[in-house]
Amino acid sequence: MEDLILFIDANQAWIYLLLGVAGAAYLRQVIRSYRQHRETIFGLEREQTTGRMRGSGALLATVLALMLATF
Repeated sequence: MEDLILFIDANQAWIYLLLGVAGAAYLRQVIRSYRQHRETIFGLEREQTTGRMRGSGALLATVLALMLATF
């Protein structure tokens, strides 16, 4: 456990940078999926965009949880 904390302390900037880039990418996917969801007319397309939005949102939440855990 002590080794993990020392590793995080030594590489903290790189970890935040990597998680920040991943968070921005997933946030972009959530926004894109939301826009597509609003533009869709048919039910099947709505289900697909809803699934994409939920998946991207779950990964975004995971990245944010990792950022909080690193902090």
